[in-house]
Amino acid sequence: MKFFDKWQKIILIGLGVSGFLMVVFYIAMVMTAKVVEGTEEYLLPQYEYNYTYQVFYSAFFFVQLAFGAWFLARLITFKMRKKEALEEQQEY
Repeated sequence: MKFFDKWQKIILIGLGVSGFLMVVFYIAMVMTAKVVEGTEEYLLPQYEYNYTYQVFYSAFFFVQLAFGAWFLARLITFKMRKKEALEEQQEY
């Protein structure tokens, strides 16, 4: 953890929390699903999920993707930001 700056630690915490909440809402969504009997068009039964759980699951899924992309961007640009910080210190 000493290689990460404070923003990367905050991003990692957000990534973990959003991942945990995504799994919680997925489990709740699956456990409260209602089975709709199959019709002639569909051989397999269809599932009807609770809309509220679906919205929260989708929201936390996309939040997790955003945090992941942000973390990777900061990880990739770490050397560049470190070089700029050293150059600024040498100017003074």
